Amino acid sequence: MNTLPFPAGLMAMLHAHSATVAARATQRMKAELPSYARIPEEMLRSQNTQTVEYVAAMMNESDFSVAREYFERLTDQRIQAGIPTADFLQAIDLMVAEVIEQIQHTYSSDPDYRDKALRLFHAGTVFVRNVVGRTHLRQIVEQGSTPAH
Repeated sequence: MNTLPFPAGLMAMLHAHSATVAARATQRMKAELPSYARIPEEMLRSQNTQTVEYVAAMMNESDFSVAREYFERLTDQRIQAGIPTADFLQAIDLMVAEVIEQIQHTYSSDPDYRDKALRLFHAGTVFVRNVVGRTHLRQIVEQGSTPAH
């Protein structure tokens, strides 16, 4: 059973496992997404660790504002690096899968906490996808060009 109240326990768990989750996500991104293979592994792992840290912080915000700027900046970086939108969205899916796996494993003996954590995390993923989509749309409008698909 989790000894910390919700969502503090979820946040603490994500912070504690951020490097492990990031390493697994990095391995999958580099193996499954050719456009990510060209990103230096240490740089991608570091960015992925930071992503998990922002996801953890976001779990304590009802409007998720703590992570908005980070995900806008990350989206801009991926656009500037020529990462196709579809690959970036697939990378998000890979990260989401790794975080879900960690939540399920950590809270396997506390299904109520696990389910609450998964619901909150799902809400966060909807927010992130909206930020990514809005950032891509802004780039299209501002530059009059279409980002890579």
